[in-house]
Amino acid sequence: MPVAIHTRYLPATDTRPSRVKASTRRGSDVVWSVTIPYDHEGREHERAADALRLKHWPALPMVYAGSTIDGRGEVYVVGL
Repeated sequence: MPVAIHTRYLPATDTRPSRVKASTRRGSDVVWSVTIPYDHEGREHERAADALRLKHWPALPMVYAGSTIDGRGEVYVVGL
């Protein structure tokens, strides 16, 4: 069954630098996530989604599905 990974940009705060978080919901109350630093190279969302994929589904392929409506993230699909 395919799994959707949602990424989003987290802006810098007084105590933390900018970062990108990739997450997916597994069941009704379990969320798996990975957060990586934002390095301004342009592929941060893909790298965050791939880090989550490698952690939980290393043998499955991942494809880009589109951007989010708010423009702050992207959606990837694992296991097509």
